[in-house]
Amino acid sequence: MSTKVITAALVALALAAFAGTAVAAAPAGTPDPSAIALRASDFPSGAKEALAKKIASSGDLVAGYETSIVFAQPYGRSHFVIGLSSAYVETSAASAAKAYGTLAHLYSSKVGQRAFVKAVTAKAAAKVAFAKPRSVGLPDSSMELAGTAVVKKSRTNFSIELFRLDRVLVLDVLIGSGKTPALRDAKALTSIVAAKAKAQLVPAALAAPTVSGTPQQGQTLTASPGTWSNAPTAYAYQWQSCDAAGATCADIPGATGATYAVQPADVGKTLRVEVTATNGQGVTQVPSAATAVVA
Repeated sequence: MSTKVITAALVALALAAFAGTAVAAAPAGTPDPSAIALRASDFPSGAKEALAKKIASSGDLVAGYETSIVFAQPYGRSHFVIGLSSAYVETSAASAAKAYGTLAHLYSSKVGQRAFVKAVTAKAAAKVAFAKPRSVGLPDSSMELAGTAVVKKSRTNFSIELFRLDRVLVLDVLIGSGKTPALRDAKALTSIVAAKAKAQLVPAALAAPTVSGTPQQGQTLTASPGTWSNAPTAYAYQWQSCDAAGATCADIPGATGATYAVQPADVGKTLRVEVTATNGQGVTQVPSAATAVVA
């Protein structure tokens, strides 16, 4: 089975890249690998999840999920593809960048490609050819390596997609049978994983913002941003006026500081602050609970 031989070789190379490095504890707010890993429901109709397993910690690799998915993709006629998606969560952005460099070199270098061919031909007589590695335009780093393998006169297409988003390093492998290049499917698969990884990296509130002080005309209220995961680099504040029940809230023009002086117009209403947390992956807005009715 050519697909099984090639898949085994790719997985062996990926795991070998992490060998011999020290294990470190995952930082607070590390993305959930199960949310990043692909599932059959992410694919067009006909998808079937063949394997989903957790990968034990190894080296800089803190956690990961490996999923094989078999599905039919209509391109004039259906053909079957085995997709192997491995989502790795690294200990830090620095270690993810280092691991990306190691894997990118492994797959794109002549040495790494010879190791790939050796792993394949150890189990089957095969002719393997590689296209030139190229960037697929994803932040923070990305590469794609496509190729073909002929085993017992059966031609198999494969595509390796590797990219990094902050602390998340994702390796997608697609093994395709049929005349349609697996490359086209790999692009769609990568975009799905990229969206999942990015969603896990934007700021997320672990504890909502709070307001301290006495809600009374002439007093000053102070906002605390709350507790966030995924290392926000900046916080912005917007004070809001709400009805007596703490609903129907609207922005107070110009009230964008961490403190707010209660105005005569606020009497009989409640107040809250909405905090916007920002990092390199996006922004998240979360409001505080409303104060008591302003006296």
